[in-house]
Amino acid sequence: MRCLRRSSIKFGFVAGLYGQIQNLAFIYGDILPKLWGASGLLLAQYFPSRFQGEITQTLVFLFGFNLISTILSLPISYYNTFVLEEKFGFNKQTLKLWVTDMLKGQMLGIVLGTPIISAVLKIVQKTGNSFFYYLWLFGIFVQIFAITIYPIVILPLFNKLSPLEPGDLKTGVENLAKKLNFPLQELHVIDGSKRSAHSNAYFYGLPWKKHIVIYDTLIEKSESEEVVAVLSHELGHWSLSHTTKLFGIAQVC
Repeated sequence: MRCLRRSSIKFGFVAGLYGQIQNLAFIYGDILPKLWGASGLLLAQYFPSRFQGEITQTLVFLFGFNLISTILSLPISYYNTFVLEEKFGFNKQTLKLWVTDMLKGQMLGIVLGTPIISAVLKIVQKTGNSFFYYLWLFGIFVQIFAITIYPIVILPLFNKLSPLEPGDLKTGVENLAKKLNFPLQELHVIDGSKRSAHSNAYFYGLPWKKHIVIYDTLIEKSESEEVVAVLSHELGHWSLSHTTKLFGIAQVC
């Protein structure tokens, strides 16, 4: 584990340096102004006038920028998954799954990002110098919306959730939730093993209805008491309102 951490730190340094080189290339090569101009030219040449304008050009610009950034990030992502993680026995992904995840992420970004970015630009256009306050309220709405749709729409695209089978582990988790007055709605096992040997556990949901998710790798490697101990740490954050406090701080900072 210590060797993995050392390798991860070294890799993080190289990845950061690679990112800085990209940033310098974008700045000194005037990539962003050129991309903005190319976006407007593309719309003018191939699309009717009703599709032209600041919002549409911004969407095309961001799509192009995201495409370039994704392509440039592929070597780093590939090395991290298929060299570094593979070296220490943590990688379980196939190349097909890696590519599929990337494509799903890109499509999800387009589907969700397009209306959000369009709304942001429209708010700025319509509210003048007071746009900040409206964007702040809109940002809160988007975060709550994301929390709501994540388990319904996003999570099933990448992972499969199964109910936790009855047994000592389920009983232990339910007793822990009752002790803390945690509003537990469902207990799930997630198929994290199809991508990584790393283990984790977390909870999500609205304040009055929470779901606990446990990685199958954690269940396989640990005793029931150990899994409950991991969840005790996670639910401790809830009990001390850490998530709520951080959410509130994020809105005013």
